[in-house]
Amino acid sequence: MIKLDFRKNDNLLEKELKNIQAYDIAEVFHDLEVTEQKRIIDLISDKKASEVFSRLTEYQQKEVFLELDNITKKRVLDNLEVDELKEFVSFYEKDKQDEILSFVREDKANIIKDLLIYSNDLAPSIMITEYLTISINSTIKEATSYIFKNVKETDFIDNIYIIDEEKKLVGVLPLKDLIVARANDSIKKIMVRDYHFSYNDNTIKEAILIVKNYDITSLPVIDHQGYLLGIITADDVLEQLINNYDELYKKFAFLPSHDESYTSLKRSAKRLPWLIIATILNIVIAVIFLLIPAFELTLSEVFALVLFQPLV
Repeated sequence: MIKLDFRKNDNLLEKELKNIQAYDIAEVFHDLEVTEQKRIIDLISDKKASEVFSRLTEYQQKEVFLELDNITKKRVLDNLEVDELKEFVSFYEKDKQDEILSFVREDKANIIKDLLIYSNDLAPSIMITEYLTISINSTIKEATSYIFKNVKETDFIDNIYIIDEEKKLVGVLPLKDLIVARANDSIKKIMVRDYHFSYNDNTIKEAILIVKNYDITSLPVIDHQGYLLGIITADDVLEQLINNYDELYKKFAFLPSHDESYTSLKRSAKRLPWLIIATILNIVIAVIFLLIPAFELTLSEVFALVLFQPLV
């Protein structure tokens, strides 16, 4: 874990922070004094500040956000990726969501509002809206020029999405195919017409299965009229699977979720029933094995360890 020296002047501390990854800053950020947190945010880039913020837990994000001034709130939120911003906003009730989105530029705020409409178990709830579309009537030269002029750092560009005159999705074009295409080729000729997609009322599980079964890097999400709403990337799927795994682990390990604002006494009280049950079970198992001659000598020597095993 990193240790920052806040006795340094701003120039020296800024140089030090440039060489530290956002993840490492986030690991210690919540334990710092408010003045130290603000100093870090002021000295790092907008992008890095948002990366640090996105890696904090829900409780930590809420606490830190409360201490930020309005200008810094705008800096941080405006540079969050859409899915990260949507997740943060969803931590709050509706009236508070509108207040938070007032710090975000209008077009991005409208995207978040649209995403928040969907239930958390539906595919659109994990989709992103940072991708590129081109018209089916574009030439190869026009399409290439448009991408180079309009692509943003946060855009997913492995695949380009082809839309018709009505803005409906009609094809998918891998970027590599566009790059190697001949100048006299047409978008219609080189695009993939038989592409996989998810409807906006499909569940997350159904969308994940499509990505997994067909080994694709992104999955367009459309409504039943054919309009493209967003895409689900392989990274989104991986993140969702990790979240599901964590929840499953907690269920099997009998670890109830707890509020980070709990005191150590409250956390211990919540774990107490599980510790008692586990201790009793371990004692029963140990007694049973003590009755088996082959294990009697070994277990009699480490019997105390059995009692303390649930505490490890």
